Amino acid sequence: VVIHAGLFDEAQRARMGKTGMIASVTISGLPSVVPMIEPLFGKERAAWVLPTRGYRDNGVPVTLNSDYPA
Repeated sequence: VVIHAGLFDEAQRARMGKTGMIASVTISGLPSVVPMIEPLFGKERAAWVLPTRGYRDNGVPVTLNSDYPA
C-alpha cells in the first residue's frame, strides 16, 4: 500500500498495477490545496496530482484516507 499516493506519472502507475500495489489517496484538505497545485507543480505535473482514474485504468485498487483525527 502506498500512502499519500498523489503524484505518480503514467509509467509509475503502470508499474504499480503490474506489481499489485494499492494506492491510498489522501483527500483531507483537498479544497484548500487545489488552487495551489498548478503554481507549485507546473501545468504538466499538476495533471498527475491525485490521478485516481489513472490508477484504476492501470488495475491499481484505490482507497481514500484522511489525516484528520477520528
